[in-house]
Amino acid sequence: MSKFNFVEDTMKKFNAGQPIDFNDRLHDDFMLIREEALVSKEDFLVYIEANQKDILKVLDVKCLYEDEISLVWRDLFDADGVRYRTTTYETFKDGKLWRSMMNKEIVGSDVIKLD
Repeated sequence: MSKFNFVEDTMKKFNAGQPIDFNDRLHDDFMLIREEALVSKEDFLVYIEANQKDILKVLDVKCLYEDEISLVWRDLFDADGVRYRTTTYETFKDGKLWRSMMNKEIVGSDVIKLD
């Protein structure tokens, strides 16, 4: 499975409210860098579980770049009545997701698909 296939599968499960197993995916030293915070592996897993319950709805996801150690992808989602477009840059170490850096921007509700 490619790195992006995992992202697509995860988004489908997320929208369906199905459990997502990150145990084999995340490196022990995983860190997410967001505009609002620096997020540890443990905090990331708590965040995903808490926000999966009708708070976030993924509308579209697109791969921008993928190679053996990198993945760059974009998604469009609604959260609490606001629509966001994010770009996520991921690097891998020892075959697992090691660092993830995300930026997000608010877009209008007329944006319904990524271009």
